[in-house]
Amino acid sequence: ATAGLGAPGPSASALGNDQRPAIGEATRPTLPGAEGVRPRELIVAEVEALWSLADPMSRELIALLLSGLTLEECVPLGPEQFALADGLVRIDGEQGREISLAGPVRDLFASCRPLPMWSSSGGSRLSADELAARIGLLAHDAGLAQPEEVTPEALRHTYVAYLVRQGARLTELERVIGPTVPSRLAAYRGLAPAGAAKSLADLDLLYPVLRAAAPA
Repeated sequence: ATAGLGAPGPSASALGNDQRPAIGEATRPTLPGAEGVRPRELIVAEVEALWSLADPMSRELIALLLSGLTLEECVPLGPEQFALADGLVRIDGEQGREISLAGPVRDLFASCRPLPMWSSSGGSRLSADELAARIGLLAHDAGLAQPEEVTPEALRHTYVAYLVRQGARLTELERVIGPTVPSRLAAYRGLAPAGAAKSLADLDLLYPVLRAAAPA
């Protein structure tokens, strides 16, 4: 299935972002099946702080994590998996999927060579630990509270929470974030608004910071 990153929808405040924790505080629903790990949910201001300091390589990584990819899915990506003419990135694996890149994100990758910038075509491929360390360094330099909690997993969790807070159907999330055990998906129920859940087609799938992702 193809998961699209659609046109911008409601503002962060319209989605209840004004009720989210202050910078440095965390929203951590328990995630069964992850040995009790509760990733930190970043608020938009924290992600903006990371983005403003990020170099092109780090911005690529952040954009993919905020599109639903895991760090482990990002590491092996090579140019052949990006179909920018179609606005797609193809994820390999037993249950491979395609993620649709919104215009600003597509333009970000179109401006970078090699693609992605940690690809082996540009020299030695960076490891997962090296890529994760870049996020931690950005969190430190940005002066975020508890920078050691600002990880690739936290960024991806922030994106999932962003969708759930809009009322996403938990049964459809795998179309964006890939195969996930039901108990982990169920852990997000506490973030969902009241009422019937919405189809992904009715959500704003583009995280706010990424609306200005394209280089100037």
